Amino acid sequence: MSEDIYDVTKINYGGLSEGETEFGTAFRNLVTTLETLQTELDKKTAIWQGEAKVVYESVKVTWQTEAKDLAQFVDLLAKNINITSMNMRQVEKVNSQIFDGR
Repeated sequence: MSEDIYDVTKINYGGLSEGETEFGTAFRNLVTTLETLQTELDKKTAIWQGEAKVVYESVKVTWQTEAKDLAQFVDLLAKNINITSMNMRQVEKVNSQIFDGR
Protein backbone atom coordinates (compact mmCIF):
# COMPACT_ATOMS: atom_id res chain seq x y z
CA MET A 1 0.00 0.00 0.00
CA SER A 2 1.25 3.49 -0.76
CA GLU A 3 1.88 5.90 2.07
CA ASP A 4 -0.76 8.58 2.41
CA ILE A 5 1.07 11.93 2.39
CA TYR A 6 -1.84 13.51 4.23
CA ASP A 7 -1.46 11.39 7.36
CA VAL A 8 1.01 13.84 8.92
CA THR A 9 1.09 17.59 8.85
CA LYS A 10 4.37 19.16 9.80
CA ILE A 11 4.51 22.86 10.44
CA ASN A 12 7.77 24.72 10.48
CA TYR A 13 6.95 27.56 12.87
CA GLY A 14 10.55 28.73 12.81
CA GLY A 15 10.36 28.99 9.04
CA LEU A 16 7.10 30.93 9.23
CA SER A 17 8.60 33.30 11.78
CA GLU A 18 11.71 33.74 9.65
CA GLY A 19 9.61 34.39 6.56
CA GLU A 20 7.55 37.00 8.39
CA THR A 21 10.73 38.72 9.61
CA GLU A 22 12.32 38.62 6.15
CA PHE A 23 9.27 40.09 4.42
CA GLY A 24 9.01 42.77 7.13
CA THR A 25 12.66 43.65 6.55
CA ALA A 26 12.13 43.65 2.78
CA PHE A 27 9.18 46.01 3.23
CA ARG A 28 11.17 48.46 5.37
CA ASN A 29 14.15 48.31 2.98
CA LEU A 30 11.90 48.86 -0.02
CA VAL A 31 10.27 51.92 1.56
CA THR A 32 13.66 53.36 2.55
CA THR A 33 15.10 52.80 -0.93
CA LEU A 34 12.09 54.34 -2.65
CA GLU A 35 12.19 57.37 -0.36
CA THR A 36 15.92 57.82 -1.02
CA LEU A 37 15.42 57.54 -4.77
CA GLN A 38 12.60 60.07 -4.66
CA THR A 39 14.71 62.53 -2.68
CA GLU A 40 17.56 62.21 -5.18
CA LEU A 41 15.22 62.55 -8.15
CA ASP A 42 13.58 65.62 -6.63
CA LYS A 43 17.01 67.28 -6.30
CA LYS A 44 17.93 66.52 -9.90
CA THR A 45 14.59 67.45 -11.44
CA ALA A 46 14.02 70.64 -9.44
CA ILE A 47 15.46 72.74 -12.27
CA TRP A 48 13.46 71.06 -15.02
CA GLN A 49 10.95 73.26 -16.83
CA GLY A 50 8.39 73.06 -19.56
CA GLU A 51 7.36 69.80 -21.18
CA ALA A 52 10.12 67.80 -19.47
CA LYS A 53 8.77 68.85 -16.08
CA VAL A 54 5.15 68.12 -17.05
CA VAL A 55 5.97 64.66 -18.40
CA TYR A 56 8.15 63.85 -15.38
CA GLU A 57 5.40 64.86 -12.93
CA SER A 58 2.88 62.74 -14.85
CA VAL A 59 5.13 59.68 -14.84
CA LYS A 60 6.07 60.33 -11.20
CA VAL A 61 2.45 59.88 -10.12
CA THR A 62 2.27 56.51 -11.87
CA TRP A 63 5.63 55.41 -10.46
CA GLN A 64 4.66 56.43 -6.92
CA THR A 65 1.35 54.58 -7.15
CA GLU A 66 3.02 51.41 -8.40
CA ALA A 67 5.78 51.65 -5.78
CA LYS A 68 3.19 52.10 -3.03
CA ASP A 69 1.24 49.08 -4.32
CA LEU A 70 4.42 46.97 -4.34
CA ALA A 71 5.32 48.02 -0.81
CA GLN A 72 1.79 47.24 0.41
CA PHE A 73 1.97 43.81 -1.23
CA VAL A 74 5.27 42.96 0.49
CA ASP A 75 3.88 44.18 3.82
CA LEU A 76 0.75 42.09 3.28
CA LEU A 77 2.87 38.99 2.69
CA ALA A 78 4.52 39.46 6.08
CA LYS A 79 1.16 39.93 7.77
CA ASN A 80 -0.35 36.89 6.05
CA ILE A 81 2.55 34.70 7.15
CA ASN A 82 1.90 35.82 10.73
CA ILE A 83 -1.82 35.08 10.42
CA THR A 84 -1.06 31.65 8.94
CA SER A 85 1.26 30.87 11.82
CA MET A 86 -1.32 31.91 14.41
CA ASN A 87 -4.04 29.90 12.65
CA MET A 88 -1.87 26.80 12.45
CA ARG A 89 -0.99 27.07 16.14
CA GLN A 90 -4.69 27.24 16.95
CA VAL A 91 -5.48 24.24 14.75
CA GLU A 92 -2.66 22.29 16.37
CA LYS A 93 -3.97 23.18 19.84
CA VAL A 94 -7.52 22.11 18.98
CA ASN A 95 -6.33 18.89 17.37
CA SER A 96 -4.16 17.99 20.33
CA GLN A 97 -7.12 18.57 22.66
CA ILE A 98 -9.29 16.31 20.51
CA PHE A 99 -6.73 13.53 20.48
CA ASP A 100 -5.84 13.95 24.14
CA GLY A 101 -9.53 13.74 25.06
CA ARG A 102 -9.64 17.16 26.73
